Amino acid sequence: TSYTAIFTPTTTGPATITVAAASFTDAAGNNNLAGSLVTPIAVDITAPSATLAANPTSVGIGETATVTITLSEPSADFAIGDIAVAGGTLANFTAVSPTVYTVVFTPNANSTTNGTVSIPAGVFTDADGNDNTAATPLTITVDTVAPTLVITSSVPTVASGSTATITFALSEA
Repeated sequence: TSYTAIFTPTTTGPATITVAAASFTDAAGNNNLAGSLVTPIAVDITAPSATLAANPTSVGIGETATVTITLSEPSADFAIGDIAVAGGTLANFTAVSPTVYTVVFTPNANSTTNGTVSIPAGVFTDADGNDNTAATPLTITVDTVAPTLVITSSVPTVASGSTATITFALSEA
């Protein structure tokens, strides 16, 4: 005779299933012997996570930032498409190790809107199929707007012995 049960793990680690001696009897009234699962079941219910860091954390005209992504455990399906970006573009996705990746952030032109790089929840998995948690978004300060200069004179014409005050107005300090 065979019976089945559904096992739902609640913690990560090896799981053993046991039945204590004298838990049931057969038709003749004999108590059972103790029994246990021959090989423990490996359980992983921990969701993988990612942390993001940028170098540098501030970019200007013609500059880029290298974003380093560190996973809490290896993933076979982590890809550049799993990374969300605003205020720029990503390129040159590279696997440095099974848990460390880099990608290059290029800011949008003519912008002072900060760039944001993030990894939403559920876009990659660990070896056991657990979906990732969302990463804390990374903010990169962006200023790709060139400062302007306006030069004015206090007078349109300067006569001999006179002066003009020249004013230089910068769009940024």
